[in-house]
Amino acid sequence: MSEAHRQRAVEWFLVLRQMPLDEALTLALAPPPQVQPDHPEPTEDLDSPPLYDTGLDVGEGLWLRTGWAGRG
Repeated sequence: MSEAHRQRAVEWFLVLRQMPLDEALTLALAPPPQVQPDHPEPTEDLDSPPLYDTGLDVGEGLWLRTGWAGRG
């Protein structure tokens, strides 16, 4: 593709994507929209044990390993 052809293609693309000045001004002067948090704050009490958790628990026996690589 020649340089003149590339320049013409870029000009054509920019003409198609242009925005009227009045619309650009309203977008620039409008206050930004308020963003709502996606996740509400957790209501679970932090002093009590979790009802569902991905952490390890001593009661599951994951800490009690004997022998070499758990064998034996």
